[in-house]
Amino acid sequence: MAEKNQEVKLTEELIREYSGARAEWAKQAVEDSEFRTGAQWTKEQINTLKARNQAPVVVNCIHNAVEQAKALLTTNKPRFQATAREDSDVKTARVMSDIMDWIWDNSNGNMVLKQAIDDYYVKGMGCIMAYPDMNEDFGKGEVLLKSIDPMDVYIDPSSRDPFAQDANHIIIAKKSMQSQLLLQYPQ
Repeated sequence: MAEKNQEVKLTEELIREYSGARAEWAKQAVEDSEFRTGAQWTKEQINTLKARNQAPVVVNCIHNAVEQAKALLTTNKPRFQATAREDSDVKTARVMSDIMDWIWDNSNGNMVLKQAIDDYYVKGMGCIMAYPDMNEDFGKGEVLLKSIDPMDVYIDPSSRDPFAQDANHIIIAKKSMQSQLLLQYPQ
């Protein structure tokens, strides 16, 4: 078997370390997500209700509250405005504002934001990532935005900033089955 690259070894070690620190949050996030989708009774509670000839009916008000929050927060498209520091920067600031508008529109930014808001309200963390896609625009490349499932994000546990700006590492690791990888990358 081929020897692993040093960076791969370091990443795997960090993921193991960070997984332990976020295990309680991840467990709670999964439970919250299931609760939102209707799994609001335990097996014991369901059995008790059935023994009493009562139906375990779920009145899901969480889903409606999350959908309302998403609708309120994404009613209007955000505006991006860069401000010039001096007179010679006015045109550059206007171009930067236009570039941010282009990135938002080209990435379907409202849908990306809605998913991040949904993740925030249900799982406690919403993530949006900007990344270069070199295949866009006929191979010339574009900067795009996408929402990332918070369960795939591993943040340095020593980070104290609410937005993880002081984190030494933020790792995005998605587990995939070998068959999925072979279909996606046949070579």
